[in-house]
Amino acid sequence: MNDNDARSAIQAAFGRAHVSPASGFEARMHTALLRAAPTQSVSRRLHLRDVLAILAAVVAAVAVVAALVGPRLYTRSQQPAEVASPSPLRPSPSPNATACRLPVVVYLLMAGASHYTAGFIDVATGKFSADTEVSFADLATVTKGATISATGGVYDPVLKRWLPSDVVSPDQLSYVYVTIKGGASMLHTFDVVHHTDRVVWTLKGVIATPSRWKADGIYAFTDDLSGSSAPPRYWRIDPQSGKATEIDRATFNPYLSLFAGAGQWGTSGVDPERMIYMTGNLDTPYTYFVIIDGKRTDIYTGVANDKKDFDPFNVVYDGSVLWFSNVDGKYVWSWTAATGLTRHSVQLPGAPFTGKQEEGFTIAGPCV
Repeated sequence: MNDNDARSAIQAAFGRAHVSPASGFEARMHTALLRAAPTQSVSRRLHLRDVLAILAAVVAAVAVVAALVGPRLYTRSQQPAEVASPSPLRPSPSPNATACRLPVVVYLLMAGASHYTAGFIDVATGKFSADTEVSFADLATVTKGATISATGGVYDPVLKRWLPSDVVSPDQLSYVYVTIKGGASMLHTFDVVHHTDRVVWTLKGVIATPSRWKADGIYAFTDDLSGSSAPPRYWRIDPQSGKATEIDRATFNPYLSLFAGAGQWGTSGVDPERMIYMTGNLDTPYTYFVIIDGKRTDIYTGVANDKKDFDPFNVVYDGSVLWFSNVDGKYVWSWTAATGLTRHSVQLPGAPFTGKQEEGFTIAGPCV
């Protein structure tokens, strides 16, 4: 397993926590994510390969245990909620990149065990502070009272609290999660303000994975629970009426044309509008890009082991600013159309890195 495979396995494991374990379970999780966002394995820096592979296995194990111990489960796509904010290509009153706190989930892999902590990075100083008030006890999640260590999380700046799912409504007051019962996937919406839980759509014999919640509905894809090689099906669900409209792959991911040719891939979740894309590979000049206003926007072009050390793991759209985490956990990056990439050093607990432990983080919401 290389770095990209490991990353996909990590993300797929989070996104499949609602599925009871069965033969070929982990393989189906991985395959489903690859189908949703076409990827190609690219050789990455060697010093993190084994760590990411171990972390993928650990998270997959957590997902299986979660499916066994709790009937109320959530979905994880490792991308923040869609934010109704101005385009990063235009100026907007986003927080000053040197005077705000960035919500993150820090992971520490040590002695084969993973530990997760939610908190904030002060961008000006790079210091991380854990949030001791995180609780999902009143929310629909893996098990009642579950914490970040078991579920991950996303910070909602409107509600000013952490949520157990990053498929969030456009007003950021509700989120989506999925349960499996009697061989059927049930897609729920949970209203955080009123604490109401609704099953809006049920489909038998499939694994359902929500991708994003937009003004025109909730987008999801489904895979056959039997583990067959049938291609996934794509859906748009009305969160009020529950009416589901089957859509084609190009409607679900209108950016497929960007993947023409070898050496192109997408990572960081299953929402095609909130992903990091790469063209080329580390043996040749490569380019990282994102989708802004429906168009490709190049972020950085480089070569293997260059001095820039831009090695992004996930991205958050925050008004006129994009935020990227770095795979090795050493930096957080901000990007605007006017300034380009700016590197901010990060001080995580337990650093510096050693052969006995590795540490990193994912960005879990806009800077506040």
